[in-house]
Amino acid sequence: MDSEAGRRTIIDFFLIAVLSLPEFNHVLEGDTERAVEVHTMTPQGRRALTGRPDYHIGHAYDRELEDRGALATRFTVVEAKMGPLTSSDYRQTFGGCAQVYKERRDSGLPNRRVFGATTNAEDWRFIVIDNDGACYRSAFVHVELDRRTRVSWTDIERVYQALYFMIRAADSISSI
Repeated sequence: MDSEAGRRTIIDFFLIAVLSLPEFNHVLEGDTERAVEVHTMTPQGRRALTGRPDYHIGHAYDRELEDRGALATRFTVVEAKMGPLTSSDYRQTFGGCAQVYKERRDSGLPNRRVFGATTNAEDWRFIVIDNDGACYRSAFVHVELDRRTRVSWTDIERVYQALYFMIRAADSISSI
């Protein structure tokens, strides 16, 4: 796959397939390129972590209530990368999830788990930050997208199942 737009289209198909399931009853929505910013005080002064994750998925909310945006987010897919995934791509995903985790923790929400994925549409790696702030990441899930080979439905199913599991888990453990 030679373009970011093509890769994002594949990511979109996976996310739309999961979010359109009747069990989510239109209570979840996706945002793209939404700015997220959290602040903390350190001995050196005020620090900010800012970013624009490519995708945020969370409970639908009133767009007028901007301060609830990050709190509503349960699942973050960061960056539609063009080339092979690198450690800086994973750091970006963890950073996006950490922003959401911190805001949820500071708001006193009992379930602070945040899920994420780093992908170039072919390689997928999933992460979770648990209630205690511990971070975990999965092994790679690979979908062969080379035009010269046949697409494996098993690979597609594995990505779909992983996305479904994470979105379902995020939806069920945490509400606004």
